[in-house]
Amino acid sequence: MKNVDGWFILIGLLYGAFGFAFGIWVGINERFDQAHLHAHINLVGWASMVLFGLLYRASLRSPRTSWPPCISLSTTSVPWCFLWASRRHRRIRP
Repeated sequence: MKNVDGWFILIGLLYGAFGFAFGIWVGINERFDQAHLHAHINLVGWASMVLFGLLYRASLRSPRTSWPPCISLSTTSVPWCFLWASRRHRRIRP
């Protein structure tokens, strides 16, 4: 399958258009109970797919083939470290 990066970017842009339109609808109709759905459509659909497509396109044009796994490791490991550190310092006292 050729042009995988282009397909991910295109589908991500379609998710973005839908998510933005849905967010406008949520605001106009004051259906703020659906705001979490709008946020997740934009985050998972638009941001993740476009970011994956751009990183995939950059990895195809890179002369080095070892840097995409490094990006994958840093984008998955670093947030977990911050989450662990923030949970460790947040102690609930009765």
